[in-house]
Amino acid sequence: MWHQELHAQRASLLRRVQATAAGAAVRELRLKVAPVAVREAPRAPEREPVASAPIPYEVARAIRAVESPKLRGAIIRAASRWAGLVRGRER
Repeated sequence: MWHQELHAQRASLLRRVQATAAGAAVRELRLKVAPVAVREAPRAPEREPVASAPIPYEVARAIRAVESPKLRGAIIRAASRWAGLVRGRER
């Protein structure tokens, strides 16, 4: 698909290249379809799982005010993991 598009715009592209100082010697553009080397995406370094920990009373009290049970549950899980991170740093 890209080959067709670039081939259709070849004359316009050639004029634009020739308009630059370095492109003055360019007489034609040739387009070729070739296979693309597929590279694996770099993997993120594996981290140790974060242990959950008790949530501070003030945080738990504030979370109870959230009306949505699903949202409240998500916040509790996040706060528990946060508490685990903090506790892990204190060791």
